[in-house]
Amino acid sequence: MVEQLFDRRRVMVVLAVLLVELVVFVGGLLTPLSASTLQSLTQQANSQFGPIRSAAFGQTVALIFSHNLAIALGEMVPGLGALLLLFSIYTTGLVAQALVAAQGLPGPSALFLFAFPYSIVELSGYAIATGAGVMLLAAWRGRRLRQELKVLALEVVAVVGVLLVAATMETATISFSPLLGLALWVPTGLAMFAVRVLARRRALREKARNPSLVASGPALSPPLSRGLSQEADARAKAFERAYIESHPDARPNPRDVEEAAH
Repeated sequence: MVEQLFDRRRVMVVLAVLLVELVVFVGGLLTPLSASTLQSLTQQANSQFGPIRSAAFGQTVALIFSHNLAIALGEMVPGLGALLLLFSIYTTGLVAQALVAAQGLPGPSALFLFAFPYSIVELSGYAIATGAGVMLLAAWRGRRLRQELKVLALEVVAVVGVLLVAATMETATISFSPLLGLALWVPTGLAMFAVRVLARRRALREKARNPSLVASGPALSPPLSRGLSQEADARAKAFERAYIESHPDARPNPRDVEEAAH
């Protein structure tokens, strides 16, 4: 079941959401704001982050983690979660612009945050959460909701783990040294490589289980089409394609395919 997290479509959805996050964040950085708005956003941010800066290491991790997790759980709601993601990331971009403007720097300079790996790890947690909502919606339309709910439980665990790691990395970067934050790219890079390997292995196993799935779409495997007339073969192929589209992790029973052909 764990390997379901590395399903190719699921990984592609998460990567697409991650790209949207980056675009929306940059949009927040580049949005023209008045001086009064910048000042108001800075005051709100200082009021929110003040307790975090003065807390002990463990408390800081807990505060950052709980705040981010609450947002991520909301982003798992199908449909509404995607809207929450856009609002949250855009608002974060506006606040980042205000904070750097208070230091006399242009808004785009806030991109320096991505020099530290905790930023991309945190955004990845949000992407997994939003992707879970997207996959739930797709499963509901494809009548695979029960199966998807099992994967959702694993995605919740993954989101909790990713955001906890991100909060710890961010706290370490702030509390100790920016150099430590930069050094954390080493384990982050290794983790990203491991995810890529697992996703590739999942794709290869999927291809091995479904050899008839090619770039042009689902096709009937030769043994099933043997001995059928052209018209019956076409009906069998149509049945098998429909079955594979609604049950991507399974193959139809040959007897059912033969009955559909006749």
